[in-house]
Amino acid sequence: MTLRLRRMTCPSCGHEFPRYASIKLSPFTVIGCKQCGATLKRVNKLVPLLLAVGGILLFGVIQSEFDLTTGAKIVILGAIIWVVLLIDEATAKLAKTDVN
Repeated sequence: MTLRLRRMTCPSCGHEFPRYASIKLSPFTVIGCKQCGATLKRVNKLVPLLLAVGGILLFGVIQSEFDLTTGAKIVILGAIIWVVLLIDEATAKLAKTDVN
């Protein structure tokens, strides 16, 4: 059994964006679909902020509960960032912008 996370897709043509394309997509920027040329924006603007805050809190809890070396802290922080990016990409909803 494999776990396949959903990728961001264009609401106009269904084109799948490459993995980690949500990094370039902040709540205030737009992204263009390479297949149909549609200009897209993020609909759920608070989700990246909530994921970042949740990741920081999780790292703080792990760091306070366990006696970790600096290398272990870096590895755990990297893993938390990776998981948050995957969750952000799986939950990112896109909509067409009203550009004339």
